[in-house]
Amino acid sequence: MARSEEIGKSEELNLAPIMNMVMILIPFMLINASFVLVAALEVHSPQNSAQSVNPEQNDEQEEVQVPRVLVGITEDGFTVSDLRSTPEFLTGLNGGSFGAPIEGCQSGPASNELGQNQPVTVCNRNSGNGSLLTRLNYRGLYNRLVEIHEHPAWADRWETSNEIVNIVADREIPVEVVIRTMDVARYYLEANAYSDEEQFQTATYNMNDGQPRRLFPDPVLLLPRPSAE
Repeated sequence: MARSEEIGKSEELNLAPIMNMVMILIPFMLINASFVLVAALEVHSPQNSAQSVNPEQNDEQEEVQVPRVLVGITEDGFTVSDLRSTPEFLTGLNGGSFGAPIEGCQSGPASNELGQNQPVTVCNRNSGNGSLLTRLNYRGLYNRLVEIHEHPAWADRWETSNEIVNIVADREIPVEVVIRTMDVARYYLEANAYSDEEQFQTATYNMNDGQPRRLFPDPVLLLPRPSAE
């Protein structure tokens, strides 16, 4: 009888050693933890949430037609244009317009989802099978944006008051490509133009009073125009 009572009796589990072990491990886990510093890039949205690549209604609200740089991202390269097609400025840029193809790019129409009937301004630097991030010609894009910003017709009137760059991308464009495009457009590098890819990739910002010199630091993300079915 005494033996059966001994078998049926349950002992309380002593959790103290386990708790002590956990308390010892916590500091080691915190010491070895990897902390990631995330940099935030401020991105603006259009004033009208329904704004598309063709916002004629906003032009009527401004007394002076101010050109707006529009960069389109496609699988074939970048298109660069004036969002508002400002007539008095289109003939002022070398090549005739924002979107004149750079040297080495074809002048035929491009196929994209952006609702733009224009050739690619900055074609891909190679046609390999790598990712789009490695195929796009960011050096050519930077050179064109600086060309626009430095042109007398732009610099004399809007150098400090028109720092917006509108960016629109095909639906399949990876987000890292959009982010890289915004980074390239934000600040001047050491030189205003680069012909060597390695020099462009390793270049640092052009500093002015301890701050990077501003190119187009205010990105606005637009939605591509819905295709008509």
